[in-house]
Order: sequence, then structure tokens, then C-alpha cells
Amino acid sequence: MGILGMLAFMARERFWVTLEDGTKFYAYRVLLNIKGGERSAAIMLGESGDVIVGTSNWGAQEARLLEGAEENA
Repeated sequence: MGILGMLAFMARERFWVTLEDGTKFYAYRVLLNIKGGERSAAIMLGESGDVIVGTSNWGAQEARLLEGAEENA
């Protein structure tokens, strides 16, 4: 199932990330959304994914998609 004109991706495999300074953290999921020229991304961190870091527009695009889906229902 998908939304016409949109690409969404979610990596579900958990993996360790090591920064240049040697700091390690656990990446729980990576999420990418592309619709036209709009792009947003988020990463869930920690062993349970309880910390979410996203681009400044993360959530805004998804909210508009839900509004559009409700109008077309």
C-alpha cells in the first residue's frame, strides 16, 4: 500500500553507529520520506527507539498527507 507520488522508506534493522570521535550509539530505525521536492528524515536512537531525531520538517509533511487522505475518504 502506498500514496501516489510519494516514496517512503524505513530501515528496520538495528545497528551500531560510531562517530569520528569514537562515540557509539544504537540506531533503532531510519525513516525517509520524499514527496515531490519535499524531503524529510528521522532516526530513532537507543535500544528501544525512545529518542527520535528528525529534520526540521519531520512531521509536517506527514500531517499534510493525513489531512489529504481524510479529505479524499
